[in-house]
Amino acid sequence: MNLLGFPADLAASMAAVVVVYLTLAHAPLLIALIFAFKPQRLQRPWLFALVCCALSYGLLVLAFTLLAVPLGALSIFVMPMWNFAGYYEQFPPLGWFAQGLEVISRWWWLGWPIPCAIVGWWVASRLARVWNNVVTAARRLPSSIA
Repeated sequence: MNLLGFPADLAASMAAVVVVYLTLAHAPLLIALIFAFKPQRLQRPWLFALVCCALSYGLLVLAFTLLAVPLGALSIFVMPMWNFAGYYEQFPPLGWFAQGLEVISRWWWLGWPIPCAIVGWWVASRLARVWNNVVTAARRLPSSIA
């Protein structure tokens, strides 16, 4: 039996890979929801999940930008001149670096869910420890500020 032109076992394997990839890519939200609705339930669990998700993706975008912008500028403006000057032949690790940078710039999205899961767990675990205190302090603010 074929499913979309693929054998059934291959189609099932591809579907499983997609499910795992999407689950890990949405890990900051899923992990935050797990922390929020544990038996020791946090106050305002949906707000906790939203804040954790925003902090997680914000940290990921910051890290990605801090890496992508300088390395992109290096690969666009500097590395072609090094190649033209023959530095890749004179110093082979420089050529390996250029090839590695090309591979990473082409296939970075395959590894994206792993940092999503790690950062999502880190943010949720750190914020869960102090979340009830944050909510209590926010309720004590004067109404003109809150």
